[in-house]
Amino acid sequence: MDMQKIERLASAEAVTILEKFNSKRNSSFPISYDKNGVMCGDFNTHFTHRGIYGFRVEKAGKSAVVYIGKAENNKRLRQHLLSQNKDGSPLAESVRTKHNKIKYFISNGYKVALCLYSNPTFAKASLSCIEIATALKAKEEFKILFPKVAHWNVRIG
Repeated sequence: MDMQKIERLASAEAVTILEKFNSKRNSSFPISYDKNGVMCGDFNTHFTHRGIYGFRVEKAGKSAVVYIGKAENNKRLRQHLLSQNKDGSPLAESVRTKHNKIKYFISNGYKVALCLYSNPTFAKASLSCIEIATALKAKEEFKILFPKVAHWNVRIG
């Protein structure tokens, strides 16, 4: 197998995903919380998402994807959005990082949206490959628009 071909395909798919996430028209859902910290809106259907997801932030007319992750119908998004384990119990403080970051960004004047991308042909290996390629590309784009803000994919790149 030609590894360069895999790299090119993963990169092309990453560009497609980020274009969709940045378009604001495709599968993006604004995130907000009420004064008690309870999430507004019904995101339950998103908790079973299988595919790539991202969080897009917007401020002062600039918009970029601050985080890319993968979900395998494992309720990972519940952890990020509600700070709850799969069974609904509260997450330990040490693993609430994305949830805390979402709330921090919102409280500092950013608009935050959940973006979703699915492909029925994703298998475990392809999903991981595309997640990494998309995270690397998102991080690169984010640093151009928000050079003083840390991207949330710290273990990739």
